[in-house]
Amino acid sequence: MRKVICHLVLLIKFLSKKLIHLYWIDMTINVVLQIT
Repeated sequence: MRKVICHLVLLIKFLSKKLIHLYWIDMTINVVLQIT
């Protein structure tokens, strides 16, 4: 049971990193589009 919880925590951390990364890419694209 403990192993499952540990696995879930790692998965959530991994997903949140991915989401933050995508969010930053999106923001950068918006800024670039506004400048040009």
